[in-house]
Amino acid sequence: MKRKLLLILALVMCLSCIVTACDEEKKEPTYSQGLSFINLPDGTCAVNGLGTCEDTEINIPPTSPEGKKVTAIDGYAFQDKTELTAVIMPNSVTEIGPYAFAGCSGITSIIFPDGMEKVGIYAFTRCEGLKQLYLGSSLVSVADGAFFGCSTLQYVFFRGGKAAWEKVHVGSGNSAASLDGILYLYSATPPTESGSYWYYSGGSFCLW
Repeated sequence: MKRKLLLILALVMCLSCIVTACDEEKKEPTYSQGLSFINLPDGTCAVNGLGTCEDTEINIPPTSPEGKKVTAIDGYAFQDKTELTAVIMPNSVTEIGPYAFAGCSGITSIIFPDGMEKVGIYAFTRCEGLKQLYLGSSLVSVADGAFFGCSTLQYVFFRGGKAAWEKVHVGSGNSAASLDGILYLYSATPPTESGSYWYYSGGSFCLW
């Protein structure tokens, strides 16, 4: 009898763990509240400032409070907000406007969504704390001076191969991210071409 009760208790505990795990999987990400948005002509919108948000780690939602898809970070949106330490952009964002994060010296790393296509002029200029940059394979252009003055930038990981990178236009004034010596291209297998490469291993970035 006692053994049977122990088996029942163990089963209940297992079921409890499964329910808890399911609840955790369903948990929605916590997005920053109070950000300001501006409507765009195509029916989408852009984040254009902190508004009443007091977060230092910003998680931008994929839709505005009005239900419009967020596709851009407006120019000058977070300029000189030195209190910011991190920003998470939704996959819907395809463009970052001019001077959007200029002077945000507290940000140490930036991960571009896979759909990011354009980075505006001086978008990250004077981000002196920026050490790591992760670029999506959809990237088309990096405007003049986008990373000017990012003197501590050490690693730029591009989620695409050499052929994809050769199609990306990098404007002038990006010497900190000219990418010589700090650009790493993606290669799932040991590379046979010259250059620096990286790959995923256990969910982490590793260098070949």
